[in-house]
Amino acid sequence: MKYLKTFKILEGSNKAEFNLKIRELKTKWKENDDKIDEIKKKARSEKDGEKQELLVLTLQKLAAKQEMLELDIQINRLKRKLL
Repeated sequence: MKYLKTFKILEGSNKAEFNLKIRELKTKWKENDDKIDEIKKKARSEKDGEKQELLVLTLQKLAAKQEMLELDIQINRLKRKLL
């Protein structure tokens, strides 16, 4: 155990705080997923090519946001394990 470092980030927190953060991130992920589904429906029904392209770019932006949320969830799970 003498080789394990303690991180200043983890000193003032407990597992309950990380569970709350993870739960909040999961709800944001679900909301983002709902937005993606809604925009997909709009993109499929759109006749104008320019508007459809705009919706596709919005989908890509939301997909990147969703990946970042997944990474944040994994980071918080690791922090929770370190406690």
